[in-house]
Amino acid sequence: SGKYGGGPENIIDKNSFLQALIYTFTFEPFFTFSFIIIILGCILYQMPFIKKKFRNERYYKVLLGVLIAITLQVIIVAKQFTFHYLTPALLLSIVGLYLVISIFALNLSAIKRNIIFAVLCISVLYIDYSKILDYHKMNIDRKEGYYKSYNFIQQNPTTDALIIIPRYYGCPYQEFSLY
Repeated sequence: SGKYGGGPENIIDKNSFLQALIYTFTFEPFFTFSFIIIILGCILYQMPFIKKKFRNERYYKVLLGVLIAITLQVIIVAKQFTFHYLTPALLLSIVGLYLVISIFALNLSAIKRNIIFAVLCISVLYIDYSKILDYHKMNIDRKEGYYKSYNFIQQNPTTDALIIIPRYYGCPYQEFSLY
């Protein structure tokens, strides 16, 4: 049940599975927001007084398929969590949001629906951009150890074999830098 087969002999480790589910929905606010909106859209569509107003079975069936696909993807990824495995679910959440807007704003013109979707996308991009700026600063801080090792080699040239074993965060292996 652990990564790459390491861990106890069971199919799912309940603690890591629950932690991965919690992390999935707290790490990326857009994904959480869109997942909740898609669930609410599927539930609200079934209400009799709403269904009569917004009757579009084709969009609803696609929306239901998107919800099932996202849910299954989250469950599969939560078993051995790595965030980049959620890329299909993140991409489907955009389609799901567009479908919810298309279903519930059916009385609006196509231009108004697209404006609503564009405003939503721009606000999400702004939130993600601010996150990227934070990650950029973390990556610069992470590279300081690399630059220290590199500067040491440049300042202390030698003809003897030199092995540098860095321990800074971001180095995939301890033996990453062999010179």
